[in-house]
Amino acid sequence: LESAWTTLKQDLDYADKRYSRADDERSFWSQTVQSFIILFREGIEAMLVVAALVAYLRRSGYADKVRVIWYGVGWALLASAVTAWLLNAVVRASGAQQEAIEGVTMLIASAVLLYVSYWLSSKRDANRWQAFIRESADRALGRGNLLALGFVAFLAVFREGAETILFYQDSRFNRILRHGT
Repeated sequence: LESAWTTLKQDLDYADKRYSRADDERSFWSQTVQSFIILFREGIEAMLVVAALVAYLRRSGYADKVRVIWYGVGWALLASAVTAWLLNAVVRASGAQQEAIEGVTMLIASAVLLYVSYWLSSKRDANRWQAFIRESADRALGRGNLLALGFVAFLAVFREGAETILFYQDSRFNRILRHGT
């Protein structure tokens, strides 16, 4: 068993050196562009949902209720920042369990991406998308439940914030695995 483990570790080290580049080899602009693309893509996805909700409220004569959407967005941004801080604190405190936390984080990231892919593919038709926004807003407004309307905006923004955190955490784990820091 020990011999097999040593051989496997040597093969993995060889594959890592052969097929990956260390973060130090990446240029500043390469890292900047990659970060920008992640933030831009996730931001656009969140803005589309928020813009659709705001536009629907304004067209429906509920322009005075738009502030509820912005409260949901604000709370989601705060929750995303707290989540990022908590995840970084857990990773720093993990010590020997770092690989286990990496595995759980990657499983969560995979589950989130699968869910988002399914959700987006089910809403790919513009008419279905507008119907989804209309139904969500009508249900919330019909019940007089503005909290539900704000919660839709919260979930849209927080989901994108969580994806961004997972993407950045993944790149941090890769750097830790290569350099040990």
